[in-house]
Amino acid sequence: MATLDEYGTCYVCESEMESSWTIQLGYKVESESGWGCVKCDLPMQAAAAIVWGGSVDKHGENVEDQINM
Repeated sequence: MATLDEYGTCYVCESEMESSWTIQLGYKVESESGWGCVKCDLPMQAAAAIVWGGSVDKHGENVEDQINM
């Protein structure tokens, strides 16, 4: 499992993270390096972003609209 140091900075505010959320995004990545499910064979192509808890608190349900990738 990755540590917060390995995640780097928040995809919204670009600050170092003290706590984080993993947000699954509504689109796919082209490589097999995304998220998936080995139980139901969902391809490993789901896009995700690591977002600081403070950004989630600030933007709530609209946090995905603030993601800079």
